[in-house]
Amino acid sequence: MTTRAFIPAYFESRLHQMVQVQEDPAFNAQNMRNLQDLLHSKFDAQPDFAGINGPESATLVLIRSPHLAGHVGTEVMELVQLPLYFQEVRNYTPLSSEAMAQRLQFARESGFLLFGRDETVAVIHGAPLGHLFCGAYEVNTDGVPRELAGIYADSISYCARLRHIDKLNATETEKAISETLGTMYWWSGQQLAFNPVQIERMRATIAMLEQHRKVAPPERTASGAVIERSFIENGSTASLNPILRANAGWKRYSTPQDAWYYGTFVNEDLMQTITYCEQDVSHVKCDNREQFMAELKGMATYHGNSRTPSAMGYGEDGTTAFFESLYLMKGEARTMRFDTGQPVKDAEGNWNAPLFAALNIEHPAVLALTKDAYSELPEGTVEIDRLNPLAFELNQALAKLTDRGYLVKIALHDGTVYETELELQPEEA
Repeated sequence: MTTRAFIPAYFESRLHQMVQVQEDPAFNAQNMRNLQDLLHSKFDAQPDFAGINGPESATLVLIRSPHLAGHVGTEVMELVQLPLYFQEVRNYTPLSSEAMAQRLQFARESGFLLFGRDETVAVIHGAPLGHLFCGAYEVNTDGVPRELAGIYADSISYCARLRHIDKLNATETEKAISETLGTMYWWSGQQLAFNPVQIERMRATIAMLEQHRKVAPPERTASGAVIERSFIENGSTASLNPILRANAGWKRYSTPQDAWYYGTFVNEDLMQTITYCEQDVSHVKCDNREQFMAELKGMATYHGNSRTPSAMGYGEDGTTAFFESLYLMKGEARTMRFDTGQPVKDAEGNWNAPLFAALNIEHPAVLALTKDAYSELPEGTVEIDRLNPLAFELNQALAKLTDRGYLVKIALHDGTVYETELELQPEEA
């Protein structure tokens, strides 16, 4: 009589360690024998069942049970194989769709995820009301599993991508080094779950990353600008003062989130932006004005036109809200307000700011205006508040002279037209 290999089965203990199911207080020996018989029958019928070279190379991980917290009423929705290591460290070999389908069916039937040696697989669980959550496991070359952290159902496709060290930028390289060192520090004491093969892979990864660090290209934003990231421990927006004072031209970019722990600044002359957010610093350096304007447009679009008033005035005739604005215009400018309806306060107490723009009253095209008819103004004569996303939708500006100042029209790309009168002081008219 041939003795069948016992296929080890693991579950996550309360200490977040993977231990064999025999140590589970709810362990049922008969159920385990039934599970072993079921799996052996599948290997008898197909020696390479589920892409595994025989039962002696198989490992089971409990993924669904009434005894597992948060798993009551859940359903196994999908299995996703993950390339855990960089391609330069371990070449990824995907399992066949048939093998993954067999494992998915077995998981649904038994509540156990079936692994071969040296594999990483994520399981997507479906919970009531449509919620999805994820568990991911690596089984090493000895057949011992460990549960992986930081892998989520909504980003599983990102985790399933192939990764190459030689394609990392400088920021990604530094992040990969930190993550690899953290993995070694956390897991190196778990001798069974993290064996010499895994440790050697971590060491090889660090060595390759440190070599790549010397030639890694800078990280770039969607506009093509370089972005440099850093960290200031126990800092505040005041921690940026050495950078802001080193060059003239820095202006604060007002947002609803402004606080001692958050702030954004822009410098048109340097074509740079810098943001401090809870100790993280993002310094964007543009190569040209097109990139700089694209960055400003992205910031305006992200923050929207909902703002915290810089000041409030209260009187018998009502309440007045004052808003910050941002202009890059050179020369003598006057601010105009266009009627866009009453400001509306959102759920967080921020206001939808009116539409502001600036007119360069020293520009030759403005000095040449007459009362006869509207004249089209050249670029640089009128500028919409750069904090407003509409600033990047300006299509045409028209103006004419009046007894008190100027009538100004601005037309956006969508055809919307706004009009206002800019009144000058008597000595300026």
